[in-house]
Amino acid sequence: MDATSKKLYEMKAEAIQAAGHPNVLFVHVREEQVRAARYGVQPIPVQVFFDKDGREVFRHVGFFPQEKIEKKLAEMGVK
Repeated sequence: MDATSKKLYEMKAEAIQAAGHPNVLFVHVREEQVRAARYGVQPIPVQVFFDKDGREVFRHVGFFPQEKIEKKLAEMGVK
């Protein structure tokens, strides 16, 4: 991942966390193949939501707008 892309990932994660959302992790699948495999990520982009116990509760493949991410988190009880 080039420096610009990495900075964009970091900025997006910081913005989501600053909004009160817990533990947001962006994985660059080409550079972190083991982590991607651990969570079963093959197509990209993919968003995986886990509950507080680490169980997967929702998975979305493809672009997922910020508004829909926030809606899904609200449905999960995340404020």
